[in-house]
Amino acid sequence: MRGRGTNPAMKRTLWAVLVLAPTWWSCAGSPDAVVLETCGNARPAALAACIEQRLYVEDLSFVAQERLPGSNHWQLVQTYVHNRLEALGYTVELHQDDGAVNIIGKRTGALNPKEEVMVSAHYDHIQGCAGADDNGSGVAAALEIARVLASADFDRTTTVAFWDLEEVGLVGSAAYARRARWRGEKIIMNYVLETMGFASDEPGSQKIPTGFDVVYPRQVAQVEANENRGDFLTMVADPSANPAVALLETFAQAVDLPAITLRTAQVSLPFTKDLRRSDHQSFWNMGYPAMMLTDGANFRNPGYHCLERADTVDTLNHPFSVKIARAVAFAAATQAGMPGLQR
Repeated sequence: MRGRGTNPAMKRTLWAVLVLAPTWWSCAGSPDAVVLETCGNARPAALAACIEQRLYVEDLSFVAQERLPGSNHWQLVQTYVHNRLEALGYTVELHQDDGAVNIIGKRTGALNPKEEVMVSAHYDHIQGCAGADDNGSGVAAALEIARVLASADFDRTTTVAFWDLEEVGLVGSAAYARRARWRGEKIIMNYVLETMGFASDEPGSQKIPTGFDVVYPRQVAQVEANENRGDFLTMVADPSANPAVALLETFAQAVDLPAITLRTAQVSLPFTKDLRRSDHQSFWNMGYPAMMLTDGANFRNPGYHCLERADTVDTLNHPFSVKIARAVAFAAATQAGMPGLQR
């Protein structure tokens, strides 16, 4: 990971993480004892600690059934997410366009309501597959992030969105991003949670896409030095997402979450096609900062799209997913701006 010790802003952020470490580990060490109300006045790192693995797994277990768009469970998941966001105090919209039904939850910021920090995941999947990793893991993590963000007030508007028809061409997110650009909405960052639940410490469990050693030699060398173990988070970001990347890298270092960052421009190039297979691409197309956080999908998980085995809850690494959710909660809360917190 790239060191950022000479950056004053990152020094302040790292200081905040380390100062709050006792609170973080106390909270994380007994997640069932966490009372959400106690998180409301927390700083971002302590707020992130209020992500609970138990609740994440409960949501994941509900979502992870076949949910082809239009099917019964697709509708149940849609209702489940809508009702959860509404109960948490979000203003909820069912955004329908091009046949997709997106679920959008917003909490208006106190000082800069027109500036928006977004966390998102797609909730549709394919026929004949439970889709626990793809993308039940992202949906469950987004719901937990929504829960803890709802306990605090922010300067900027916070949005938690769930996209439809990702599996058939990013239809839902593309429609929303187009509308946002047409309306002149100012999306500061979109954290896209995509297939983020599988991790393995087995040597050789991580495959490398062809050509990556030329484009990303440092990152490939890092993976190879670890015997190609699939035990890390991959962050795929465009250059305008650099502030978010810095926040996530700082938090990952503080909590021992292995992470690799792949930066790519907001243009389509042949050697980056595997980095553009989720809803972050829709926002890149409209010029918005976005990043995908992923376990690497078919380059790591043999259950991807149920091609080699089932994609079920019991095959996933929940502590790994919870660390990612906590990192995103920390970064989103920091960028959204908590009262009295210098961004």
